[in-house]
Amino acid sequence: MKLIPDRPGHFPERPQYQIEELEEECKRIITSFLERRYGQMVIPVPTIALKMLIEDEAAKLLKAELSHEGEEVHSISEFFPHRKPWVSITYGLSAQPWCESQEHTMLYDRY
Repeated sequence: MKLIPDRPGHFPERPQYQIEELEEECKRIITSFLERRYGQMVIPVPTIALKMLIEDEAAKLLKAELSHEGEEVHSISEFFPHRKPWVSITYGLSAQPWCESQEHTMLYDRY
């Protein structure tokens, strides 16, 4: 991670991560959360667990119409100085049939 100037000027600097750094940090966060919640890594990750993790870390979790952002945009995180971010997830993603609404899944040992 390196700090770079924030072009919009909301912050003096902002972090810039390599893809590998983001993947490692996400893996660490979800593994830690699932081990606290279920006592082990859970695969597939239950949708309700993802929702709980985001609600723990964000000020707001919103369903939103994001089609104006482009076809490939499924979520947006808005960051603010000195407070938790807002996370918006597109209606279409939350309405997919593969999204679980109940906390049932297969449990596996840690990988």
